[in-house]
Amino acid sequence: EAAGPGEPGAPGVPEEPAGQGRGDTVVIGGSAAAAKSAPRRPARRGLLVAGTALVVVAGALAVVFGLVLPGTGAAEADEEQHRRVAAEEFTFEPGRTHPCDIHRFEGRLYAGHSDTTEALLQQISTTWDVVEAQCLLEHRGYRIGSVDGAYGATTERAVKRLQDKEGLVVDGIMGPHTWEVLRR
Repeated sequence: EAAGPGEPGAPGVPEEPAGQGRGDTVVIGGSAAAAKSAPRRPARRGLLVAGTALVVVAGALAVVFGLVLPGTGAAEADEEQHRRVAAEEFTFEPGRTHPCDIHRFEGRLYAGHSDTTEALLQQISTTWDVVEAQCLLEHRGYRIGSVDGAYGATTERAVKRLQDKEGLVVDGIMGPHTWEVLRR
């Protein structure tokens, strides 16, 4: 059989040793005919398959972590930062005061203890909502003494002064209209 141009055995092209030509596979303990029938796969193909598999796995992990784990997107992070609402049940302790972390979120003021806009508060109430109201009253300049979470006479007087100044019904009860004014 005659060799074509550029193939081993053609004039001017050196002969390659048996078993090491293009497309040949070296088989130890086998025949040259068996070696010719097993085509050699290029290394690039293996890298391409491995790379594709890696991308698919990475994409699947991203979906799993995005769906299964709690979200920490920008909007959720802002909301979490603003909602440092006390998780434990409120227990009034005489003499204990609470800190006020006044901040604005979506145009409203918060103090980090409650996010209510509806809670009805009046004398003898003791809740985190009272702490929130006391912080916001103090922030607006209505002195209530100590931020202790007990809706007493001093807190009621501060609420009445706020209601009077804002043109609300002056009853000393924290309700939706008074919350709306405090959260502005």
